[in-house]
Amino acid sequence: IAGQTRICRLEERNAKIFYRGVDIEDLAGKVSFEEVAWLLFAGRAEYLKRYDNGSGFEKFSFDLKVSWKKFDHKKFWENVDLAIRACPREAHAMDILRQAIGAFGAHDERKDCQGEDADREIATDLIGNFGYFVGLVHRYKSGAEPLLIVPLNKGSLAANALYALGEKPTELEVDIMDLLFTLYAEHEFNASTWGGVRIAATVGTDIYSGIINGLNNLKGTLHGGANETASRFIRGCARLEGRLEEFLIAEVGKALRKEIGWKMPGFGHAVYRNGDARVPILKEYVRALACQQKNMEFFRLCESIENSMLKARDIYLK
Repeated sequence: IAGQTRICRLEERNAKIFYRGVDIEDLAGKVSFEEVAWLLFAGRAEYLKRYDNGSGFEKFSFDLKVSWKKFDHKKFWENVDLAIRACPREAHAMDILRQAIGAFGAHDERKDCQGEDADREIATDLIGNFGYFVGLVHRYKSGAEPLLIVPLNKGSLAANALYALGEKPTELEVDIMDLLFTLYAEHEFNASTWGGVRIAATVGTDIYSGIINGLNNLKGTLHGGANETASRFIRGCARLEGRLEEFLIAEVGKALRKEIGWKMPGFGHAVYRNGDARVPILKEYVRALACQQKNMEFFRLCESIENSMLKARDIYLK
């Protein structure tokens, strides 16, 4: 046993994820990410009484929304601005993000306490500011000026993240971003959490160093970076037109016979054997977004790839 935790549990056979004992199907799209963060942060008992008078959730939710205001602009945010601009614009976004958070954390004296109260306070600020950090990196890479912008004073973290990215999102787009925050909030002992943040914590480093260590792992092409690989692969499949199913089935066959060292991007998982619990939830939201934007082409392509892979599974593995 590598570790035991009440925070998150995966059921591999049934393709289920539980946050603090609550099925994500009862959370995703039904409560806000802020509420999900409170569940993970404070526990199930506190989550269930989150709307009671005097509950800690009200303060937690407020702190998330105003977290960026808490810090001296010149000391913290202008230092982040300088750190971002010191990176080449063509650098990978995760490399720039790592520099930005490191520059921010360098001025946060709370981290040196390494006490639970200080770490919880920093963690709350990081949850509230992460969308802003990502937005600043995106603005830099896309050449937008000014780099530092004032976040919205109202709205959800999801809405603010899209605003920081320079978007004017629809309600559905905000809902999908909020959903993504929820679906990716926890995943038990994944590489960035376990091999990055938690192991770093055991050697007595500060919370910022742990988070940056997790980001380093998340960049990996077999972890978070797999999303980029899958995206490039899907776009490449668009050029196959009527040969898509034939091509994928043939490639899977060659890989199983070890004729090639090919791995299908976006399919297969170190834990799940009956599909990823997050996919069915997200799929219907993506379908709705494609309909709203009157562009079903990419969605249909993804479905074609999915159906081809299911057919390949039936041919080779049944």
